Amino acid sequence: PQAGREICFGAWFDPLKLRKTAPAVIHFWINNSIRELRLKNESRAAKFIGCLSHLIGDVGQAAHLMDERILRDLFPQKNTCYMTHRTLESITATLPDVSYTPRVLGRNKVEIEWRLLEELAILNRQEKAELPILLSAIEKQDSISQQESAMRTGVHCTELFADLLYTLIQVINDNIHEKTEIHLEKLVPVDMFCDSYFNYGVMVN
Repeated sequence: PQAGREICFGAWFDPLKLRKTAPAVIHFWINNSIRELRLKNESRAAKFIGCLSHLIGDVGQAAHLMDERILRDLFPQKNTCYMTHRTLESITATLPDVSYTPRVLGRNKVEIEWRLLEELAILNRQEKAELPILLSAIEKQDSISQQESAMRTGVHCTELFADLLYTLIQVINDNIHEKTEIHLEKLVPVDMFCDSYFNYGVMVN
């Protein structure tokens, strides 16, 4: 949609500006994924769905959760000297075998696009809690804590991707019979107006 050109992921999407940059990217890839699945072009469908997998991973991955200039000030490097982004991205972990029942994210393209954006916002907020753990573990050279943190994030990203993949297949097969539910208290507000007694955020329950 930029100047009439098709979306270039790297040039347009920014996890730090999720609600501004993600909707057009999600719309483009969901549309293409569903079209290619319906045409039974499995290799092309896999390409677009793989892009959605990358999108989910980028939104949850620690290196993309906060401006590195802010991280530099919040967590000054003491005993080590490293490139924050590269170091966070290089932490790997083996995902455990877990039982998971995927959720239906929507009954049509419009619902899926809206729900995926909201789930990405939830994922992004949830994984920010891993940043202090990771940066402390890097400073202490504690590889086990680093891997455990990466594993938690990997599981959360994988579960959301499973939700999306399951939903796409169900929509293609016109096989959605279950209710799609979302709890309002889990949504990340677009904006809030609240005073400092509540840390400038609405207190739920």
